Amino acid sequence: LKTGIPASIEMTREESEDALFEGALDRLNRMMRYGTTTLESKSGYGIRLEDELKQLRVNKRLNQAQPVEVVSTFLGAHDFPPEINRDDPAARRAYIRELTEEMIPWVAKEGLAEFCDIYCDTGYYTVEESETILERGMAHGLSPRIHTDAYANVGGSSFAAKLPAISADHLNYTSPKEMELLAEAGVVGVVLPALDFAVKHPDPFDARSMLDAGMTLALGTNLNPGNWTESMQLVMQLACRNHGMSPEEAMLAATTGAAKAVRRENKVGCLVKGYQADLQVWDLPGFEDIIYRIGHNAVTMVVKNGKVVVDQQR
Repeated sequence: LKTGIPASIEMTREESEDALFEGALDRLNRMMRYGTTTLESKSGYGIRLEDELKQLRVNKRLNQAQPVEVVSTFLGAHDFPPEINRDDPAARRAYIRELTEEMIPWVAKEGLAEFCDIYCDTGYYTVEESETILERGMAHGLSPRIHTDAYANVGGSSFAAKLPAISADHLNYTSPKEMELLAEAGVVGVVLPALDFAVKHPDPFDARSMLDAGMTLALGTNLNPGNWTESMQLVMQLACRNHGMSPEEAMLAATTGAAKAVRRENKVGCLVKGYQADLQVWDLPGFEDIIYRIGHNAVTMVVKNGKVVVDQQR
């Protein structure tokens, strides 16, 4: 069984753009039946120019081929290429030059992404490397995001607050002081209950401390080969049962918080006059039942921008 980022890079490089598109479209259609109407899709499984661009072109095609809005993020700094020695400073610098001097300009020129992301953590990119890459992205009009504190605290959250980044993902080892900094800077914390469950994380993210610090939280499915999660309903259930969130807090994190994480907070994420008419109809006796019914799809209808796109009423 092939698992992990290196195996996913290998598989992505082997697939054609059309094959990636068809596979992603299938997953996206299932996510829509679970109620998703807007999502972020990151690259990061090519880790070389042609394959990163291939994934971002797939995002663009997906956005045009079906109703769900696909927000595209360039994550060429998800890892280092498997063919280089990441412990070799010269090899690291060479790939960072490729990211900053070739990939980011190409992505920006072709209009293939709105955000630039990076994996700032032990074994991946340092804070200094992250600053170089994200500032280069910002210079080309790509707004910064960051993965950090998943495996250790390397200072990524403090850097995210200083920048400030639009969002910071994972946050398992984020300190209370850094939570306050993120809250003050308006950085959305994207937390990943299904991933923590899938990898049996030794230090699950502390939602209560983040909320008490004043942070805005967003829930992410983190759908990837090692964490195949298509249902936001399941993510909400795990957030409540494993991370101490209330049903109301999980709902806000899956809607208004998630909208803010992709800079759509004035467009989607809540039912307000003047916003886009994106909504779900649930077949439930009460709101809290969405948390009690683990693995159940409560959605009977999905409306995207005022049009019914899913009708599975029983």
